[in-house]
Amino acid sequence: FHSRLEWCFENRVSIRSDGSYFFTTQGDYKPFKMNHSLLLGAFYHFPKKKSDFYFGLQPGAALVQQTSYTYNGSTILNPRMKVAPIITATIGANYFFWKYMNMFVALKYVHGTHISDYGNSISLDEFRISAGLGWHIQFTKKNRTFTQ
Repeated sequence: FHSRLEWCFENRVSIRSDGSYFFTTQGDYKPFKMNHSLLLGAFYHFPKKKSDFYFGLQPGAALVQQTSYTYNGSTILNPRMKVAPIITATIGANYFFWKYMNMFVALKYVHGTHISDYGNSISLDEFRISAGLGWHIQFTKKNRTFTQ
């Protein structure tokens, strides 16, 4: 699950916070019980009519908990939760089809490392693809924002 809150203070520049909630990993290899993240960063926009293409960087933190694992013959049943620093690079597009709603698609690369209490570190690197509907509220005059 992904949510975001964005403030556009110029036609092309915005500050955005993102939150991601981790449900599960696909496939047989499931290294994490939890991998939630919070991000805050800047974006640069290329608005054109009802479309808006953008890119940005966001540093942040991930709350990570491993699943049970074995280290030197001992089973670690309930590893503790840890906070790991992460950084993301994002590209995406919005299409504003109504005064209060838009469609969006985004590709995000996440980089970070979870340091285990025992054993090896685990890379948090991944690509995330997001798409969906968004709603927005315009707080300024129409000619000062890119949500035309």
